[in-house]
Amino acid sequence: MLILDYLKGLLFVIYFLTMIYMIGTAFTKYESAPARLIVGYIIHVVILAIPGIVVQTLKFNWRIFFYYTIVADIICIIISIIFLKKRKIHLFEGSILKFFENYWFIIFITIILVLMVCFQNVSLWENGSADDGYYLVKIFQFPFAKNPYDLQMQTGVHLLQKTFDIRNFSTFEIEDSVYLYLTAIPSTLFARLFLAFINYFIFTCSIYCFEEKVTSILGFNIKKKNLQYFTVITVLLCFNTDVLARNHIIELRDHWIINRFMYFGSALAKSCTLLWTSILLIDNKKPTIKLAIEYAIISFVLLTRSTTALPLLIVSLIVYFLIYLWNSKKAFVFFTVFLFVLSGIIKDNASGLSKHFFDGAGYYNYLSNNTQSFVFIIPLAFILIYLYLKKSQCQIVKSSIFIISIILFFILDPINNITEFSSQYFFVFNRGLASAILLMITYACIIFGCIISTSLLKYKKVYSLRSFFTALLALIIALSSLTLQKGSPRAVLHEGRVFLHNPLFTISTVPNLAKVLDSLQNNQKKTMVSLLPATIWKPYYMDKRVHEGDLNETTPHIASAIRQFVPNIISLTPYWYSVQSDDPVYAKLSKKELASYNEFLTSKNPKTETITKFKNLLDHYPINCIVVWYSESCLYLENFGFKRYKVLKDENVTLYIYYR
Repeated sequence: MLILDYLKGLLFVIYFLTMIYMIGTAFTKYESAPARLIVGYIIHVVILAIPGIVVQTLKFNWRIFFYYTIVADIICIIISIIFLKKRKIHLFEGSILKFFENYWFIIFITIILVLMVCFQNVSLWENGSADDGYYLVKIFQFPFAKNPYDLQMQTGVHLLQKTFDIRNFSTFEIEDSVYLYLTAIPSTLFARLFLAFINYFIFTCSIYCFEEKVTSILGFNIKKKNLQYFTVITVLLCFNTDVLARNHIIELRDHWIINRFMYFGSALAKSCTLLWTSILLIDNKKPTIKLAIEYAIISFVLLTRSTTALPLLIVSLIVYFLIYLWNSKKAFVFFTVFLFVLSGIIKDNASGLSKHFFDGAGYYNYLSNNTQSFVFIIPLAFILIYLYLKKSQCQIVKSSIFIISIILFFILDPINNITEFSSQYFFVFNRGLASAILLMITYACIIFGCIISTSLLKYKKVYSLRSFFTALLALIIALSSLTLQKGSPRAVLHEGRVFLHNPLFTISTVPNLAKVLDSLQNNQKKTMVSLLPATIWKPYYMDKRVHEGDLNETTPHIASAIRQFVPNIISLTPYWYSVQSDDPVYAKLSKKELASYNEFLTSKNPKTETITKFKNLLDHYPINCIVVWYSESCLYLENFGFKRYKVLKDENVTLYIYYR
C-alpha cells in the first residue's frame, strides 16, 4: 500500500509539472523551459484561484470547486495540445535527449532539496511548529467537513469566519485539497513530499529564470546547458539557518519553512516573490500597460499563496519607479520627497513594529544583528565593488541599484516605515527582510559564477568537468547543512534510519492512532469528541530552533496532527492554540479546564483534586473519546463510564483508547 502511495504521488508530480509546462509552452514564446513552466504555473493558479476565492468567500459547497478544477485541468490540457499542434511546437525543444542535457541539473537539485527534508525530522514530528495543525488539516478536511469554512482547523469545533476574511484570499489549500482527494494519498506524504517537490522545482526554475535575466544584463553569453549549473545556488539558499542562528551568525526569520515545509503557500511567497518581481522589473523597462498587467497577475498569484508577499510586492514596485524616474530624470525629487512625507505620516501607525524589530521573544534583533553579519556584508560589498568597476555600463548599474534598494527599504529609516506598515506584523517584516537578503546573496552568487565560468573557459579539461564539480558542490553544501545541524555524520545517518521507520513524513504513531479512531468513529456512527495526548510519551532529543545553542527535549505531536488523517473528528486538546469557538457547547472551554486532562494523563496516581477537576470537564462537555498513557488510568476512566476500545502499541508509545 505504501509503495502504491509513493507511485501515485510520483505520477501526480509528473502529471502536474507536465500540465503546467504544456500550458506555458502553448501560450507563451519564452525560449527556456523553466520560464515556460513558471508561466504555465501562473496561468494555472489564476484559472483556479479566482473561483477558489469566490467559493471560500461565499462558502459554497467544496464539490463545486472540485468538479470545476477537474474540468479546468482537462480543458487546459486539450487546448494546450491543440495550440502546440497548430503552432507546430515541439514540447521538448526538438529532442528529448538535448532537452535533458540542458535541464537535468534542475531535477537533480530538486531531488537533493527533498532528500534534505528526509534528514530533518524534527519539524516533521513537531507538526511544523503546530502550523500543520491548520494548513495540512485544512487541505485534508475540505472534502469531508460539512462546512470547512467555519471551523477551528486544529480542533474541528465550529468557528464562524468573517465573510471577507483575509484567509479567503489564500487558495493554495483548496487547490491542493482536490489533488489530495483524487490521489487518496496520506496527507502528510502528499504535502510534505510531493507538493514540496513541486514547489522546490518551481523555486529552482525561478532561480534559473533570474539567472537568465541577470546574465543577460551583465553581458555574459552563457548557454542553457551551462546556465543550469548556476542553480546550485538553490541548495545554498535552502541551507539550514538554524545552525547559523545558534552560532549568532545570521537568523533568517522562519527560514525553516523553506528548509522543511516547502509545500506552504508562504514558502513559495517567501522564496519566489522577489525573484519574479526582479525578473520583470530589474532591467527597468519603460512602464507600459502590458508590464502593468503582467505585474498585477504575478502579484495576484503570489498573494493567493500568502498575503505575506504584499510588502515585497510594494517595495519592488516603489524601487522600480524610483530607478525609472532617476534614469529618465523626471520628477525624481518630487517622488523622493513624497516617499519621505509618506513615511512620516505612517510612522506613528508603524511604531509598534519599527521600535526594535525584535521577534516575539525579544532575544534577537533581526535588523541590527543580521546587517552586521558577514553573510550580509560580503555579498553586499561584492555587489558594490562590481558596481564601481562597471559604473560605465548603465544596465549593470540599474540592476545592482535595484537589488540594493530593496534591501534599503528594509533597513533604512525612515523609508522602511513603508515596509513595516505594509507588513502589519513583525514576523511578516522579518520574513521580508530575509527574502531581501536571499535575493542579494543570489545576485552576488550569479555575478561570481559568471566570472568564474568565463575564467574557466580557457581551461578546457577543467571546464568539461563542470557538471561533476557543481554536482559535488551541491552535495557538499547539503551534507554540510545536515551535519552542522545534527552534530556529526553519524547523527545524520541516524536521522535517515528514523525516517525509514516513519515513511509517511510523520511519526508512525499518528497514522496508527488515526486508523483506530477512524474505526471507532465509524463503528459508533457519530463524531468522536476526543481528548488526545498533545505529544507521545517517549522523549525525543532533537534540535529546536534556539539562539542559545542548547538542545531542547521535544516530543512529536499527536493531538494537533490527528485531524490530518481522520475526517471530522474533534480533537479538543489543542483548543487553547486556536481562536475561541462561537459554538455554545465549547464557548466557555478554557485552557485551565483542559489542563486537568494533562494532569490526569501524566500521573499514574492522580490526586483527588485532579480527578475531581477532570470529572467536571467530562460532565460539562460531550467528550466521548479519551486516550491515555498509563494502564493505571484505565480504572478511573471505567468508573467514569468509559469502555476500552483498543490498546495501541508501537515502537514509540503504548496508548489506551476509551470511549462512551
